[in-house]
Amino acid sequence: MPGHHARVAAALLACTLAPAFALVGVGCSHAEIIETGSVPTPPISLSVAGERNLLEMLAPHPGWGLEIDRAQKTPGPTRLLVTERRPEPALLFPQQIVDKRVTTTVDADQPVEIFGRVLDHNASGDDTPYRRVIIGDDGA
Repeated sequence: MPGHHARVAAALLACTLAPAFALVGVGCSHAEIIETGSVPTPPISLSVAGERNLLEMLAPHPGWGLEIDRAQKTPGPTRLLVTERRPEPALLFPQQIVDKRVTTTVDADQPVEIFGRVLDHNASGDDTPYRRVIIGDDGA
């Protein structure tokens, strides 16, 4: 039973630290941690494409990637968890600003919060937290 008490203490500590982090998921177990503070990324903006929200990233060259990992419905704005991928270092790319666009599944009239992270081209990112990038039309 000593291991059980350590796990309970760790879970209580994680829930106690919740004001410093926003916990995504159900309860405190198996949650992704969204850290506070901004993440240094190529700029991401939110616009509208037809009836959907559209994410746009101004990348320094075409090697960068933009992916929506998931959209999470919340009582407030929908949270978009986004990954920007650094280019493959062994490849050469022209140095030109490129506009990368990804259409979301979120209706254009719905408020959105965007949380992002930057990963290497081949990283899994399983333990890399998301950080707030931009807040949509939620008035925050």
